[in-house]
Amino acid sequence: MAAGVLHHVSLTYQLLWNAQRQVACVQLGLDPHAGIVFDTGHLLITLSELWGGRSVPLLLSTQSDVVLADLLDLTPPGLARIEVSEASLQDPAITPRVMRAQQRGLALVWRGEPGTQVKAAHAASFSQSLLSLSTEEALIGLHTALQRKKSGNKASSKLDAASPVRAGQIYEGIANRVLAAHCLDEQAAAALLGWPVEDVLYGYHRSHIAPSRDAIARLVRAIDADGSMDEIERQLGQEPMLAYRFLRFANSAGLGLSRDIDALRQGVMVLGLRQIKTWLLIQNSKFADDPNLQPVRTAMVLRAQFMAELLDAGQGEALKREL
Repeated sequence: MAAGVLHHVSLTYQLLWNAQRQVACVQLGLDPHAGIVFDTGHLLITLSELWGGRSVPLLLSTQSDVVLADLLDLTPPGLARIEVSEASLQDPAITPRVMRAQQRGLALVWRGEPGTQVKAAHAASFSQSLLSLSTEEALIGLHTALQRKKSGNKASSKLDAASPVRAGQIYEGIANRVLAAHCLDEQAAAALLGWPVEDVLYGYHRSHIAPSRDAIARLVRAIDADGSMDEIERQLGQEPMLAYRFLRFANSAGLGLSRDIDALRQGVMVLGLRQIKTWLLIQNSKFADDPNLQPVRTAMVLRAQFMAELLDAGQGEALKREL
């Protein structure tokens, strides 16, 4: 992205998770620095160049009504969806732009305060809503989920009607793993913005979190297929707990190596694929299949990749690998 654009805007991101616990969309926040005339069109052109067809969908968000107006006027329909808050709709300059954007095929997402819904007068302009449950609604949803579990997860029209969670919509601020499962698995919500990481991890406060069985199986297949060193390193780095255990194993006294192993690639080269495969098959008896851990793993890996990209390592590729 052009440095001139980056100098004038703060970028934030948050991931949206679907029922498969995979990334369904990326919310990208755009907030220009105070006192700066921000070129939204330039940024959109750059995003169009960088955000390829194989990338996950993009949801653009901003707290600036000036930038929002530009996004509604200039965003190509195939590039991203635009988030519009209820507060922004009170601006007389925004409402007609929302209608024109919808007419030219731009997908819009409404966002409001907890417990509120999009007004009927504006509903036709939005393809989806980003909703927050009020405290009372969250308690009702949690009670409904627990009642359904108590009844053996049997479908019940009475229980379905009791839940405040609407199918096909996005929900944010879900801090409980039971409520998250209720939204995605029982009420068919489209996605969750953010993930209840703290509550998911608290469920393991009396036990160890094991690596993903799928990650172990993919690594074994890659070794059997004579995968490249880069591929083995990449696969190993996709599972944080497996990477952590691998580095501990590589530095264990039992191996008796003469030097410390500081990076995954170094460990792969020193130990060799045969010994790594033997170790992986041992790990395969201690796997974890909890799907709610997948967003935690994915977010950790993504943060690590961001750090590696932000590091000004110059020609020091080994330093970037260590990070």
